[in-house]
Amino acid sequence: MSLDAGTPGLLERIDAAIEWAVRESGHQSLEDISPDSASRLNHLHVLGIGAGWEPKRHATNTDAYTVRERLAKLTKVVSDSGGRVLITLDEMHNIGLTEARRFCNDLQHISKGDELPLMFLGAGFPAMKEGILLDKRLSFFRRSDDYDIEAITVEDALKGIRDPIMQAGGTISDDALLVAAEGSAGKYPYMLQLVGDYAWKAARAPSGSIKARHAEQAVEAARRDFDEKISGPSWSDLSDAEQDYMSGLASLGGKAEIGQTKVASGLGARTANRVRRRLAAGGYVTLYREYVEIADLVPIESVNARSAKEEVFTPRAWNLSASDKPRCRKWMPRAQQPCVLAAGHKGACRSQI
Repeated sequence: MSLDAGTPGLLERIDAAIEWAVRESGHQSLEDISPDSASRLNHLHVLGIGAGWEPKRHATNTDAYTVRERLAKLTKVVSDSGGRVLITLDEMHNIGLTEARRFCNDLQHISKGDELPLMFLGAGFPAMKEGILLDKRLSFFRRSDDYDIEAITVEDALKGIRDPIMQAGGTISDDALLVAAEGSAGKYPYMLQLVGDYAWKAARAPSGSIKARHAEQAVEAARRDFDEKISGPSWSDLSDAEQDYMSGLASLGGKAEIGQTKVASGLGARTANRVRRRLAAGGYVTLYREYVEIADLVPIESVNARSAKEEVFTPRAWNLSASDKPRCRKWMPRAQQPCVLAAGHKGACRSQI
């Protein structure tokens, strides 16, 4: 089952995916499946169920347990015929805390408690390591193997751009392929998808061949799209101190010795160290032995553009240690805690400094 956590209603989408799988295998319900007919379920790939489906209501605890029972039943009948069930979940960084806890408990109950072959593969931005995955009740996720995807090289991007185009009956010139590959290389496969899609549309492929001008247009459009959908929201998630650190690093050219960033950002040594570690864990910067560099999540161009639009606070303005500075205290449903940042802060609320 290929699902996403981009919007609420994950448990209901799982339930819809189960119903779809049952129907596609020629059955009316899970109860109708026999060991002899269950083998048809082993060849189903439930892709994108619920992608355009908005649930009428959020799952309640009763609904959640029903989903667990149905998922366990599906896994059992698939297992009895020699198969396994794999759930893939994209955009895990967007999942709500309550829904994450319910889903995590269901996975643990079925795979560990019932010892059924239910497998899970999740994907999300590195920031979730400092967010949702810090919750103590998500022990199943925390015990799972953690794998950081390596950056896409230009060589990888050459193949990633060329092969789908050729398989779809299109053509691309060598110089266009190089432009597209160089514009796609980096940490995020999403850029590869954007560049390929925009280049295809710009050339009106497959009837038109993709030329260098189409690839250049595609790279520009992909960067705008990435900035709007990924970099912008990611920047808004940062606290005042984190934005100041990023702005200070950008003023140094996006790459500088660690000691220089403390001065440029106006942060104290302890605060700067804490902020830098948090930014690195979230994928905003890359740490080396003696220097730090802005990463692809919010590139230097995006940092500069957003810093220019916002008021730059002095360290005193966001210093949370000052006894006379009131706190925000806005309640955060996911963290189940009030915000600890200063009142009137920029960016998203935080439960810890």
